[in-house]
Amino acid sequence: MSKTRQFDRSKCFTFFNTYRTQGKRIREKYGDKMAADYYEAIIDYGLDQKPITDDELMLLIGETLLETIDSSQNRRSRSFGENMELTRAILETVRDHPEYSQDNIKEIVGCSKGKVNKVINRFKEGGYADDIDFNIEIKGVIYSPTGEIVEQTDTVYNNKDNINDNNNDNYNCIDRDYDRCAVMSSDRSVGVADAPGVANAPGSANATQLYLPVELLIKGIEKLNLKFEGLISNEDMPKIIARTYEQRMRNNEEELTKKDIYMLMVEEFISHPYLCEREPVEIACAYACGVKRKVSGSNPGDAA
Repeated sequence: MSKTRQFDRSKCFTFFNTYRTQGKRIREKYGDKMAADYYEAIIDYGLDQKPITDDELMLLIGETLLETIDSSQNRRSRSFGENMELTRAILETVRDHPEYSQDNIKEIVGCSKGKVNKVINRFKEGGYADDIDFNIEIKGVIYSPTGEIVEQTDTVYNNKDNINDNNNDNYNCIDRDYDRCAVMSSDRSVGVADAPGVANAPGSANATQLYLPVELLIKGIEKLNLKFEGLISNEDMPKIIARTYEQRMRNNEEELTKKDIYMLMVEEFISHPYLCEREPVEIACAYACGVKRKVSGSNPGDAA
């Protein structure tokens, strides 16, 4: 096995004829825009394993197609060794500069973004336990080389690419600015208040995203001065919403996006045993999850 040639998923992937056949069907039934989104999603996943967060698009693509891509890429990777000098350079850069985005790291080290992403994910899974002797911080969480979480930090990042390298237009995070705690819709603000002094903590889309101390989240929701008018007191609801969000994120085995969690929380708090008013619930949950709340549209509970 070659030790000098390193597998780089982002260089290419096998595009089977069945993918094209499905693309033609999508174009006939849903039009050119959806077909273009389908092809873009496959390319992004094939090269960079970018998750597909659009539920409708995911239904059209299907888990089987993504598994086929992964299997094909895994077969290709067996022909390559790993350049541990490059891997170590990536991890040392992450260690020394946890605030850097993957785009920053690829430019510094001189490799693809897909390679950076792969190395970071493998480190989190304990894949370098025999080769690396230092911890690294990823999105506010410090991992050991065995993949164990050593510490949860209060570090706040301002770079969305660092927090989530898989954002797309179907899922737009907002900055939680704790000096001006704003929950924004696509066209206007729906809630602004002063809040504790921690600035700009963007949301992310997976289970290892930036974790904010729950007490800060509670204070931020309290500062919105919302009247939930449900069966639970208005004073208690900020605590319940913040802790529900924290629990859902910690137990996110299904790897739901923050948009998914937002919508689940809204339905939970307007139902029994809470029976709160929808609008304040949407505002508080949008703030907790770091998503944009849509004010107009057919479904007021949707998030952008």
